[in-house]
Amino acid sequence: LPIRIRNCAADKLMKPFAAADGAGNIIWTDPTVNERYKDPLSNAPDLTVCVSIGGILSILAKDKMWRSHAPWTVAQKYDLQPISEALLRKIFLAPSEAGLEFIDLLLANGFNVIALEPPPLKRTHPGIQEGTAPEVLLAMDSEWRAVFGAEMERRNVELVLRPADAIDSDGFLKDAYSFKGADDPHHASMEYAALVIPRCLEIAGGQTQRNLSFSA
Repeated sequence: LPIRIRNCAADKLMKPFAAADGAGNIIWTDPTVNERYKDPLSNAPDLTVCVSIGGILSILAKDKMWRSHAPWTVAQKYDLQPISEALLRKIFLAPSEAGLEFIDLLLANGFNVIALEPPPLKRTHPGIQEGTAPEVLLAMDSEWRAVFGAEMERRNVELVLRPADAIDSDGFLKDAYSFKGADDPHHASMEYAALVIPRCLEIAGGQTQRNLSFSA
């Protein structure tokens, strides 16, 4: 199955960036996204759109709030202000709203949609380098994935999970699957993609001829 990948920085996907044109196409309303994605997205029976908004998780993980606050499950251990599950959900959904609206837009216009979970956080993530306890970030990561998974389940969108083989014993991304580019806090490697893409194609392959992946 041919794959077409369109990529845009996560911070550009944290505000509305797409709309339906009334003729079955999705157009890009944000200039930067339009420059990166170029052509409108036209629906077809042989198209599956795989959506990834996982870069938002890495942005959240860098926030200094995790050095004073933490998910309630680990807050007491680190003498931090606990955050309830309900408040965590609001914190996580706020920057993800535009991405979720994009998924809803696709579904409302009849597109086949699957979602891609982000890679595990890196042990060298800037949040940890700047003083956040690794266990706090892992707890935040777990809560974020639960919220995102619930949102996909509510929409009946199948979620491609991070591969277990890429997770180390503590819950971080194994170094072998980490992108080695300079100053890259969250991207995984081609070896990681080799674990994930076959699963995307497996899901899409039942009734499609191609898979179009948006990656943030």
